Amino acid sequence: MSMYKGKTDIHSAAANATRASVSREVTPRIAPIRILRLAQVIDMTGLGKTKIYELQAQGRFPMSVRITAHSVGWVEHEVQAWLTGRLAERKPLAAAALRVTPSSE
Repeated sequence: MSMYKGKTDIHSAAANATRASVSREVTPRIAPIRILRLAQVIDMTGLGKTKIYELQAQGRFPMSVRITAHSVGWVEHEVQAWLTGRLAERKPLAAAALRVTPSSE
């Protein structure tokens, strides 16, 4: 029996070490994680269902998360980060194009 207990103690120590390393790697979140369903992602991004899955397959859109055996969702902050990245890639309009030229009178 003491031999079994020794093995348990070894495994327990290894499990505790693993838990300790995992807990150090996880950063605390202030806001709860929110999962968006496909309709919400479509509304948020303006993309269609096919395009979302196409970009996801190419690795250019956040991957969905399996919620249950028959449903998936996307992590809201990942979709927002993707949108922020798209905005950052946007080329600024030339200053001249924004200026309104006064009409000749």
